[in-house]
Amino acid sequence: MGLAASQMKHESVDGMYSVKATTSYAQPQNYWSIFSEQTHVGIYSNALKSKGYTVHQTPMLNGYLLSVATPKQEISLPDLFPKTTQSSLALAEVKKEVMSAYQTFQKELRDYQSGKYWDDLQIAQEIAYRKAFRERLANTREIDSVQWNKYAKMLSWEEKGKEVWDFYSQHVQKYPSENNVMYSAELDRQIGYLHDADKEKWMWEQLKVKPDAVPLWKEYVANFDIEAFEPKIRIALQTIARLEPTTAHKMAYIQHLLDVDPVAAKKEIMTLSPSAEWSDLADTIVWMYADEENYTAALAWADYAKEIGFAQKMNWFLETRQYKLVEPLYKEYIAKNPNDQEAKSLMVSYYHDQGQFKESWIIANGMNDSPEKETVRKMLNTDVPYEKTELQQDLIANHCALFYPEVLKKLQKELRLNFGDFVEFNAAMETNQDDPAILKNLFTYNRYDRKNRIHSFGIAYNEYYKLEFVDEIYTSNLFNYTVGLEYKFTTAVVDGKPQYWARGRFEMDRFSNGFVQGGVGFSHGKEKSYKTADLSFFPAETSGGLNEKIYNIQLRGYHDRHLFNRIEASLNFEANYYTDGLLSRTLVERNPDPRETDILRTVVTELPDGSLLFEEFDDAFNAELTIRFVWDNRKVRKFKILPFLETHGYWGSRDLAVGFPYWMLKDRFYTGGGVGLEFGTDNFNINVEGGIFHDTFSSDFKRLTSLMSYQLMDFTAFTINFELYEQDKFYSNNVMLGIKHNFKPRKKR
Repeated sequence: MGLAASQMKHESVDGMYSVKATTSYAQPQNYWSIFSEQTHVGIYSNALKSKGYTVHQTPMLNGYLLSVATPKQEISLPDLFPKTTQSSLALAEVKKEVMSAYQTFQKELRDYQSGKYWDDLQIAQEIAYRKAFRERLANTREIDSVQWNKYAKMLSWEEKGKEVWDFYSQHVQKYPSENNVMYSAELDRQIGYLHDADKEKWMWEQLKVKPDAVPLWKEYVANFDIEAFEPKIRIALQTIARLEPTTAHKMAYIQHLLDVDPVAAKKEIMTLSPSAEWSDLADTIVWMYADEENYTAALAWADYAKEIGFAQKMNWFLETRQYKLVEPLYKEYIAKNPNDQEAKSLMVSYYHDQGQFKESWIIANGMNDSPEKETVRKMLNTDVPYEKTELQQDLIANHCALFYPEVLKKLQKELRLNFGDFVEFNAAMETNQDDPAILKNLFTYNRYDRKNRIHSFGIAYNEYYKLEFVDEIYTSNLFNYTVGLEYKFTTAVVDGKPQYWARGRFEMDRFSNGFVQGGVGFSHGKEKSYKTADLSFFPAETSGGLNEKIYNIQLRGYHDRHLFNRIEASLNFEANYYTDGLLSRTLVERNPDPRETDILRTVVTELPDGSLLFEEFDDAFNAELTIRFVWDNRKVRKFKILPFLETHGYWGSRDLAVGFPYWMLKDRFYTGGGVGLEFGTDNFNINVEGGIFHDTFSSDFKRLTSLMSYQLMDFTAFTINFELYEQDKFYSNNVMLGIKHNFKPRKKR
């Protein structure tokens, strides 16, 4: 029975140690081998023989190997070593050692049978050889590439490249000759660098010993042009440019400096002259100078740049104030590139900034639909309401496509209101206390010429009423009227310049008497002031004055100024001269004292009843001055409260308080104040002002004035103004009504 063929069960029972097969095989004899120390061999031999077994003893080691055959698959022997815990542990350790020894034996047996024993012997010899080879290489100062290649390949086959490089590095550190350093390139060809870091290290070492090797410098740049090695790359590119001074090499060096050290790059660039030779670098150089706002240098290089557009160049021309070049360069460029919207947009902005609004508008109007056009369109539509009227009219008539619809509509409305031909009717009633004194009516057609000057053609109708409280002795105190034609010329409104006017009228009264009147004047408005003045002559505006053919020559002046952004101060002056006429008529029944009359100015007529009629003829004049202060900050608001103070002085040459043939006092002074209320919307504006005054003529009086305008329709407006007094003595109320309609402006030719 073999050990490998059966599974055995070991037992120690009652002093006997038994071994029994757990699997049964039918065979006549079962053979057992038992090893026993020499001291116990007799006990085991006798026990086996007592059972009738034949026992063979063979000396082995320090005992005997007993061989015995049994008919059964079991055998029993006296148990000379009964098991304890300690003995079991000892036995297990022994078993472990035996098994280990057995496994070693088995391995050695297999190695011997396979021939590996001899391989190990060969390896040992190889190791000894390599050791001797390595020592020989280490002790040779200059590297023999053949021998080192052999050694490197030998170790690389076993993937021991790191060991080779470490050995080489140690050798070079000990013997740093050019030959030894340059061998690193050969070693790379044989087994390759272990890592990029090793490659960079040895290539840099190679460059140290061969600083003029341009290919090696180029290879280094090609492999290690990264931020980590920037200082070395800078040296490499500079060296290449020095050893092989070509445009490409110089450009590569400068481009690198531009990326990492602009200051150093600028120094190199300043050694260059703008030319096509540097075109690949020109864009970068242009922007470098542009970022420094050195636009002159940027423009010098821009001609050789590939990515610098015309619009950008134009911007720099403007920055450097080379305005004379801008327009011809643009015209030359746009003739060849008519669809460059960016260039057109830039030129629009240029003309706009230069105050050439029309040129700016025309270019923008001709642009294709694009974001650039929309940008300048918005800009121009924002500003066009503030341009001169003539330009606005021209743009509307000839280049209107660029307008936003709402801007065009608003502008057309404003132009129509301000510069469209219009008809106007004004009526004014002035009273002598409660009784009407004069009613003036004027209907005009007003036409704008191509220079926006106004030609007004009018029909006038005035009524002069009899003064009811005047003594009937004045035969010229009777109702009259006049009808006449008037022409008025007004210059155009020009920013910063006065506007002038002149008018003339011829009229006839109901008695076919002819009268002429006329006048000239001007007005001039600024941001914080306004002034106006006029000189006119006309028949005195009373029935007695008209019938006596007295003329009134009138000079008026007005000036206001806004002070301290809070106070509206105004000065109003008026002077009147009345030509010679009947001033008074007196009937007396006695001879007058010569001292009571001015014989030179008095006509005495003896009446049939013997009484005398004294008629005084003379001219007269007066002057008056009004000063007002209104608290007004001029901010545009819907509703405002405007307190005011007012002072008035009057001086006259005659005392004609009765009102015939006109009203005049020797002197008068009043002062007072009040408050005004102002309310305004887009279509309606009203100003109502009430005041109370202390007066040397009438003691005290109250005054109410109002100015109101209402836009009935878009182009038809209605106005009503009045001035009412509350006092006992002479006063003159007046009410004025007006209506105006604007026609669509005619195209100016």
